[in-house]
Order: sequence, then C-alpha cells, then structure tokens
Amino acid sequence: MVWGWEGWVSYGLAISFLGFAGVLWLKLAWEGNQTLKQIRTYPTAYICGTPVRLLDVPVVYCALVGFWEPELIITQGLLDILDAIHIKAVLAHEDGHHHYRDTCWFFLLGWLRQLAFWLPNTESLWQELLLLREIRADHWATRKVDSLLLAEALLLVVNTPLLQSVNFCAAFTQNVSTNHVTQRIDTLLQQPDSMRKPKLWYWVWLILTLLPLLVIPFHS
Repeated sequence: MVWGWEGWVSYGLAISFLGFAGVLWLKLAWEGNQTLKQIRTYPTAYICGTPVRLLDVPVVYCALVGFWEPELIITQGLLDILDAIHIKAVLAHEDGHHHYRDTCWFFLLGWLRQLAFWLPNTESLWQELLLLREIRADHWATRKVDSLLLAEALLLVVNTPLLQSVNFCAAFTQNVSTNHVTQRIDTLLQQPDSMRKPKLWYWVWLILTLLPLLVIPFHS
C-alpha cells in the first residue's frame, strides 16, 4: 500500500513536470511568434544587398529574430555609427547565425535552461554556449570579410545600449561580460586554424542538464 502511494506521487510529480515543461514551451513559442509578427510590420530595406527589417531608432542593434526562418532586423542607429565595410562585416556575422539556425536551436536550449535552472552551473553553461555561438558565427563571417574589420565593428558597438535579448534572438552583441567580448576579439585576431573549439566539458554539462528529462520515461 505504501509503495502504491509512493508510486502515485512519483507519477504525479512526473506528469506535473511534463505539464509545466509543455506550458513553458507554449508560452515561449507564443511570445516569440508575437515578437516576429511585430517585426514583420516594420519596413523592408536592402543593406549591402541583404533584405532587412529597418527600425528607425537611435539604438545600435542588429540581430536575427525568429525560429527556423528568422527575420534580420537592423536599426538606423547602427547604420549611422558604422560605415559600409563594417556593416558588411556585421551582416556576415548574422549570416553565420542563419547558416547554423542558431535562433531555432537556442530557443530550444533556452527552454531547457529555464526548466533546469536549479541544476548547478546552469547559468555559467548558458553563458559559455552563448559565447561559443558568437565565436562560431564570427568564424563563419571571416570567410567573407576580414577578421580585423569584424573585430573593429564589435569594438564600435559593444559599449552601446542594447535592446532586450531573448532565446530566439541572435544579436551581433549580447549582454555578456567584458571577458567574453575580449575572448571574441582575441579569437578573431588569431589564425583561422587556431579558432577556438568547443571544450568537451561544455557538452558534458549540457548532457547533465538534459539528464532529468531523459530519465523520466524509465520511472515506474
């Protein structure tokens, strides 16, 4: 009888957790869809031959926003502060995010991050994943533009006020520590064959983060 009661409690907790996970996913997806709808009301412009959604605000900002097929937004403030060659470098960086579908994958990872907020090192892992995402996009951009131009563009915009970042947004600059910005610039100034590779323990922590979700089906 005791074991039966404990079994029902276990099932109840598991179902409650899955229900919470589902509701959280729907909430984040709805918020992302509403943001995307709003962005698509902004006028389309062509910058260096790339279609973008232009925001007529003084904030310096450029980002992909959405899921699998995101929209590229750019502000008038960024166009005012950067010249054509540096804007091209920023667009090449965002093209890297589009190539790797970062907005989609980090929407899912951000959902898991909120589910596993109680696990140790969750936030530090998240910040490292954001850094690796940006370094990977920087590496992609260096195939099209000079790495020095990209580093200069990063320095020009990193100290400007930023719009709010969300999981389904891949911006040229994020609200990260000065150390992360320094690492990005140092990596850009290195030789291409020495570009930083993801460390094994990052992926170990990611697996540990997902472990509670993976073992739920085996509870009985």
